[in-house]
Amino acid sequence: MAPPARVAVVALILAVLAPACSGDGSGSDGAAASSSTTSTARASPTSTFALTTSTSTSTSTSTEEPSSAAPAVASELVLGPEGLGAVAFGDPAGEVVAELARLLGPPVDDAPLASCPTGEVDRLVQFGGLTVLLGGPDGAPRFVGWDLEPGSGPAASLVTAEGVGIGATLAELRAAYGSRLVLTEGPFAPGFEVGARAPGRLSGTLTGTGAADTVATLSAGGATCGG
Repeated sequence: MAPPARVAVVALILAVLAPACSGDGSGSDGAAASSSTTSTARASPTSTFALTTSTSTSTSTSTEEPSSAAPAVASELVLGPEGLGAVAFGDPAGEVVAELARLLGPPVDDAPLASCPTGEVDRLVQFGGLTVLLGGPDGAPRFVGWDLEPGSGPAASLVTAEGVGIGATLAELRAAYGSRLVLTEGPFAPGFEVGARAPGRLSGTLTGTGAADTVATLSAGGATCGG
């Protein structure tokens, strides 16, 4: 049997060491909890950043606007006293209609002109607001004139070499043609003519004779519908 004094010393040592051992266990658990908390806290910003990046990419993609190619019509078809740029007065009717259909799409109407049986115009082909006059006294239909009225589709944007189209003001007409511009009085509305060499001349009608009044129609060609 150990002496009482030694037993007392051993008991004292055990009493001192017991709390320390208990503290180590608590510290381990606390460290684990702290590690878990830190891991969770760090994971949250990472998740948020990933969500923000994904949202930003999606927004950028959805708001991007596709580029559009410039139409060939504006450069190939020009209103003029000798035709329409890509096609000229005197060209065979079939070739003219085919070329205009390529640039403007199929015609909306193609019909004989029964009201002009003895004149130079016997067929009208319409491409939106643009009407092409075809005919000829020799029995071989050719391109003899054109008329442009307000309308939709590619033909609505056609202009002359000077930039004059439907809706241009009288002031812009005067600036474009100067002394060649002649105002006329038509049976239904005031009009104008622009002097040019044969086979036709540019003409049209106006909404009025004030500087701010605009071009209502345009036409060109030397064909007549008389007897």
